[in-house]
Amino acid sequence: MPNTVLLIDDETRIRTLLARLLNHGMQMEVLEAENGKEGLKIQIRHKNIDLIIVDIFMPDLDGLEFIRSVRKFDKDIKILAISGGGTGTSQDFLAHAKAMGATDTLHKPLELESLTAIVGKLLQEGQEEN
Repeated sequence: MPNTVLLIDDETRIRTLLARLLNHGMQMEVLEAENGKEGLKIQIRHKNIDLIIVDIFMPDLDGLEFIRSVRKFDKDIKILAISGGGTGTSQDFLAHAKAMGATDTLHKPLELESLTAIVGKLLQEGQEEN
């Protein structure tokens, strides 16, 4: 059974590219959401999600609020926070994401090798814990 990833990003082009990489390149089932509010609804309905990849800057519940909300009811799910900007530096926001409970972070623009390595590492850690 393939791993299931919830991918949350408001930029359709990035979401489509990442979904294609995860689905075709890494043989994963990908659930997509364009904002944190939609992502929370999916997370609550689907109990078999192995990893969440969430952008920090989005309308209708940003990534930091999403992480905080998920951690209230799921302390163990792996969360990869991604960001490419906003006010201040994205590294500052990624540090906040980590402090709020993101398992790991990655700066945009994403390097595909880095993304696949981190996703593989997080999923491997998840399997070792079970």
